[in-house]
Parts: sequence; C-alpha cells; structure tokens
Amino acid sequence: MKILGVTNNDQAGACIVANNSVLCTVSEERFTRIKDHKIWPEKSINYVLNELNITLPEIDYIAYG
Repeated sequence: MKILGVTNNDQAGACIVANNSVLCTVSEERFTRIKDHKIWPEKSINYVLNELNITLPEIDYIAYG
C-alpha cells in the first residue's frame, strides 16, 4: 500500500509512505526558497513521485493534513 502525504498548514511538503516506512519526503521551501512557505506543494508532490518512479494512479491513499 502506497500513501501520498500532503500538507500546506505550517509548512508545505509531501511524502510517500509504504509498508510502514517513509520512502521519500521533501518540503516545498526547498524549491521555492521561501522559509516555511505555506502553499499547495505541487513541486514537492511531483518530486516524491518522480524520485520513486511512481505515478499518481499507483497511489492507494492520499493523506492531507
């Protein structure tokens, strides 16, 4: 089971969790260069998916916090 975790509350970012392990995570501020950037983390989502060669249809759940 693959879970895409997304947040844009205190700090925007995304992660991929599978089999109770965090496989990849990144904060949006790494791309925008704005500390604690609170935007929709589109670049972070694309990064974690591309880093693991996963497409969105392969994601079982999306967790938004």
